[in-house]
Amino acid sequence: MKNHLPSDFDDELDGDAVWNLIDQSSSLEPSGSFTQDTLRRSRLEETGKSSWWQKILTPIGLVSISGTAVAAIALMVALKADPTPVTPSLIADHKPAPTEEWSELEDQLASALLVTASEDPSLFSDEELVALLF
Repeated sequence: MKNHLPSDFDDELDGDAVWNLIDQSSSLEPSGSFTQDTLRRSRLEETGKSSWWQKILTPIGLVSISGTAVAAIALMVALKADPTPVTPSLIADHKPAPTEEWSELEDQLASALLVTASEDPSLFSDEELVALLF
């Protein structure tokens, strides 16, 4: 795929002040020990960095760890010291709904299903229609 540049693109680059300065600059060749010097400098900068466990053992790291521990302990004490004890209610205390209400609800549901089946019988399978009728 060839890049199509405008025809006046080269003319704009020739008149650009930045490119003129770049053309005037002299090129520098790196010295023979450039690679060794760069690697030595990177090794020296790496030794100044400390690992994660050394950062934790600094005074700032110890203060932050102790502050977090104190906050966690205070939170646990505050959540544990609940002044109002909660007694769970027993399931046996709840009385089931009377059977008359359930039978009335069942009749209403059956009549609603029959009305729906009469309007559009394709919504139900043959077995469901037989179960509704009998």
